[in-house]
Parts: sequence; C-alpha cells; structure tokens
Amino acid sequence: IIILFFVFRNIILNISTNLLDWRDYPFYIWMMFQNITHITSLDFVNFFDTNAFYPHKLTLFFIDTMLPQSLIFLPFYYLTKNLILAFNLTFIITFILNFISLFLFWKQIFKKDLIAFFGSLFIIFSPFFHLELGHFTVMSYWPFFFGLYFLFKGRFNKEKRNYIFTGLFLSIQFLASIYLGIFMMFSVLIFYMLIYLFKPINIKSKQIFSSIVIISFIFIAISGIFVKGYIDMKHTYNAKRDIREYIGYSASLSDYLFTTEINSLFHKSSFMNLWNKFDKNQSSHGSFPGFLVFISAIIALFKVSRNNQTISFSVEMNKEKAFFFILIILGLLFSLGPRLNFNGNYAYIPLPYYLLLKFVPGMESLRAVVRWEFLFFLGFTYFSLIALTKLIGIRYYKYIFILIFVIFFLEYIPVNIQSTKLSYLTDD
Repeated sequence: IIILFFVFRNIILNISTNLLDWRDYPFYIWMMFQNITHITSLDFVNFFDTNAFYPHKLTLFFIDTMLPQSLIFLPFYYLTKNLILAFNLTFIITFILNFISLFLFWKQIFKKDLIAFFGSLFIIFSPFFHLELGHFTVMSYWPFFFGLYFLFKGRFNKEKRNYIFTGLFLSIQFLASIYLGIFMMFSVLIFYMLIYLFKPINIKSKQIFSSIVIISFIFIAISGIFVKGYIDMKHTYNAKRDIREYIGYSASLSDYLFTTEINSLFHKSSFMNLWNKFDKNQSSHGSFPGFLVFISAIIALFKVSRNNQTISFSVEMNKEKAFFFILIILGLLFSLGPRLNFNGNYAYIPLPYYLLLKFVPGMESLRAVVRWEFLFFLGFTYFSLIALTKLIGIRYYKYIFILIFVIFFLEYIPVNIQSTKLSYLTDD
C-alpha cells in the first residue's frame, strides 16, 4: 500500500478533483454511472440501454459492461456524491484487490510470503501496467487471479467449491473486462489440457470433466444473459471489424526488444534511450519484460551443465512449468496479431491468430490484440519467482532481496504519474 500510494500520490493528493486523463477515464465514470442508475432505480427492463445513444437499444454492449467496478463505485458515490472521488477510490481499491489476489495466487504456488510479495509487485508494475494504465478495464484483473487461485487449489483436493469459485470469478472477470475474461478462459483451457494429458493415477477423467462442467455451468448461469446481449447487439447492428483494425492494434515483433513504453528511472535514462531510439514502431506497443524478470526467468528456465569440453542447455518441465511456458508462447504469438509487423514495417506474413479470428466465435471482439502480452508477462514472472525461491536460505539472502527490491524499484516503478483537473460540468 505504501508503494501504491507513492506511485499514485498525485492522484491521492487531488483525489476529489483530478483524473489520470480526461478521455477514457470520464468515459469509465459515465459507464459506471449508467449501471448504478439502473441498479438503484431498479430499472432492469432498460438495463442494457444507455442515454448517450437513445433511442438505440443494447448500447451497453458496445464495450465492457464494467458491472463489478460499478458495484465498488456505487457506495462511494452515494456516500460522497462526487463522481471523480468515487472513481478514484474505486481505482485505488482495484489495485489493492489486484495485490491481494496476486499474493494469494503466488502463495498457493510457492508457499512463501516473500516470493508471493515480489510476484505481486512484478505483475502489478510489469510493462503491462505502463502500457495499459490508461485503460481501467484491463487493470481490473483481480478476478483473474482469484479464479486461478481456486483453480490451482482444486488440484490437490476434490472439493467442488474450488471449481464453483473459479466459475464465479471467471464470470466476474468477463463482466469487468472481456479481454481478461477471454484470457482467463484460455488459461483454464490450457490448465485442463495439461491435467488431462499428464494426469496422475489418482485423478480420473470423470473428475476432470465434472470440474469443467461445474465451471462452465456457473459461468453460463451468471454471464449467459450478458453473452446473449453481446450476440444480439452484434446481429442488431451487423457489427463487423476490418482485419486492418487487428493489424493496427497488434504488437510488432521488434517491440519485445525495446522498453520504450516503460516509464521508470532506468528505462527513461539516457543509457536506455540510446537503445530505444532504434524502436521505429509508431503504433500499438508490446515490450521487453525488463532485465530483472527476464534474466532471472531465463536462469530458472534453462539448466546449464558442462561435461569435459561440452556445455549443454536443457529445460526441465512439469505440468505447472508447462502451463506458464505455454502462456509465454501464446501471449507472445497472439499479441502479434493476424499479420507480422517488424519495427513499424508490415511484413504481410500470416500468423496463427488469423485462424482464431476466422474460426473461434467471440475472438473478433478483441480488437487490441497486443493485450495478449498479459499472459506473456505472467509466464515470465512465474519463472523469475522460481529463481528467487532458490535464493531463500542462502547466507545473507535478506540483503540480496533488498538489492532485488532496489533494482525492481529503479526498473519498474513509475515515479512521475500525473493527474489533471478539468471542468466537466458547465452552466450549459
């Protein structure tokens, strides 16, 4: 919380008047105000309609419904009657929820508080934070990690409540952010694919199938009406996207060599600017994971052995490692979109994501495909935490972790996030 307050100090000091920006963030406030107006007036007949497109119907489904964020926003607004204050409180609470969910998730895997703490920071202030801070919906990923926490917890027992909670948080994530909801669906699918292919003797196919059914049933029961709403909206307005939209919002392969978008002391230094000046991509950006996470992840991922005059590299995999390794591959590959770009040059080379757009229903809703890098950073963080785990117990390891924190602060923490105050209510 201290780190969070330091990063957002300018917002917190002006919490009732300022916003991070005056384009998307006022839009998010309007979205949530639409929702809470319908909820408090019990106007569920017109719940899917908004006032900005009157008299057109189903306009709530032009973007994420933001219902979970709206329920956090609601009590703050009715206590303060200040839209900006209510939103900024919702914003801060969201990041606290992000931390709690991440801490529980990493603690479930690594069983150590210190590792869970660093894992939480590595995700919260990953390059994804620097790239997507202007988009509040994809910053609301606490349901994703609460869901994965119960999914991983369910590996070790047969309690159905773990799968019920996974389905519940999958539904919440879908309503908070369609992007993250679909990312979570893919993550759950990969999880069960690996469980099925490499299931222990004591795990039967029937158990795997029943857990999938429970998760799917909960999701459909809660989110089914909203999924239908999106489908109806698409048919009503004959909504289609040109493939050039996906290409324009894809990462360039060269993005993963540069750190142009990371707003930290180290990556904005003159030293890094010498390298980042070679980044010619002027469109949507991906990013290199950062040196701390990348180097530690590579150390954990590859085992080096020497025999006489031969040096060999090997990769040790189990189901858990395979899960996060697949996330790295899919996150990187899918973020590149349907056609390859390199350093601002369109290469015309088709990529596998084109097949997803063509054959998988719902994929057309994800326009900014660069956001698949969320899974890429998640996978790298897992392997970097394995390397950190090996440090615990060695002599003076506490001092080593203090040094790691200092490096992390210099490389990942933004130090100059600003907010602004504008007039949004006039006499007119």
